[in-house]
Amino acid sequence: MIVRLGGSGSLDQTFDPLTQTTLELQSIFDRDVDLLVKAAIERSQNWLRRKNILESAQTIYATRSRISH
Repeated sequence: MIVRLGGSGSLDQTFDPLTQTTLELQSIFDRDVDLLVKAAIERSQNWLRRKNILESAQTIYATRSRISH
């Protein structure tokens, strides 16, 4: 799963909530879950990996203000 961080929070400030989210998703899906921070993928020097991940990503939840048509 790819996570887009909202606001101006740094990764240090959001690490604990990301850990909690990971644990909750693992409990829901009853399997291991990896959360990737979208900004980190976008900055990746490995263009092929970056392209593949971003092109295959699907939105499964978004707040109304984030949905674009």
